[in-house]
Amino acid sequence: MINIGIQTQLSFFSIVLLLILLFSIRKQNIRKSVMNKLYRFILWTTVGILLMDITFVFANGINTPLAKFWLPFSLVMYFILHIVIAGLWMLYAEYTINDTTKNFKKIVLWIAPIQIAVIFFSILSINGDFLFRITAGNIYERGNYFYAISIITYGLIILTMLKTIKYKDRVHKGDFYALLIFPIPPMIGGFIQLSFEGLSLIFPGVALSLMIVYIYIQSQLTNTDHLTGLSNRREYDRILSIKSQNLRKGYVMGGILIDIDDFKKINDQFLHHVGDQALIIFSNILRESVHEDDFVARTGGDEFAIIFESKSPSRLDEILEKMNEGLHEFNQKKEYPFELQVSSGGLIYNPNEHQDLNEFFKLLDKKMYDIKEQHHRG
Repeated sequence: MINIGIQTQLSFFSIVLLLILLFSIRKQNIRKSVMNKLYRFILWTTVGILLMDITFVFANGINTPLAKFWLPFSLVMYFILHIVIAGLWMLYAEYTINDTTKNFKKIVLWIAPIQIAVIFFSILSINGDFLFRITAGNIYERGNYFYAISIITYGLIILTMLKTIKYKDRVHKGDFYALLIFPIPPMIGGFIQLSFEGLSLIFPGVALSLMIVYIYIQSQLTNTDHLTGLSNRREYDRILSIKSQNLRKGYVMGGILIDIDDFKKINDQFLHHVGDQALIIFSNILRESVHEDDFVARTGGDEFAIIFESKSPSRLDEILEKMNEGLHEFNQKKEYPFELQVSSGGLIYNPNEHQDLNEFFKLLDKKMYDIKEQHHRG
């Protein structure tokens, strides 16, 4: 009875947590619809399994017709959905790493035989002794091949972890750690579960992992540029609105607008995936050029903005110098088939000279394009 109480409470708490996450992402205007859909599929699948966990414990050992139907049905679905969850997670990680669905078909075709085998042996277990067995008293017991499902599920998840590590340079830091941490709570729950038959901790662990993913990845999709990991235009406009009302005393505020020169040529000559690489590389250069509390955004295709506050106006020149050093270092290495040159306009905001921040950034925009014209003529 203690196990039943613990199981019910854990499953109920996990369902409430997942429903809160579902409600939260439903209210978001998320750009990456593929990731959002996959995440919702994982959430709903986990909710379904947890509901089965709750009803399973009350059917186990009960000899009514309904209990005799529900116990084997819930067990079959439970084992089948193990592979579904692992497969969905592989797709989610794949899209997070490569930002494309082109490998989805390969992954599905690779998992399909495993899923079919699990379905087959789950059904056979109703009257056999494979993944589980049901005694004459309608009591669930682990089958002879119970551990096979855990090995397969964790194997798929570990493969996903290894791929994440292999391609960590393609993934933003926060996303990388979220993908890496995801398997840990369910794996810990699984090891504990092995010692306590009848107690299911894997999917409460999955619920905890999904909350971690939400914090580090899903919640960032509304205000983060999906390619570069910088803030997006929406966040840029929000920060401008905040700064216009809350300039700190004793600090100067500066802005820099930047445009990559001849970016269209990079796209046309080397195709868009190389253009995307150029944007990511330049974004990393910008990150290295600013302090942690400075604001950096990708505001358009090849357009970027930096907003900073400092006690010294010389901070503007420091940022530009670091940025130019980063560009020079990149171009000197010649590791890629293109070089990066930029046009930038930077100014320190002066309330006595500039009517408001909108006017200030219009002047910045004009300054940047004047420099860009000089580059084209030069």
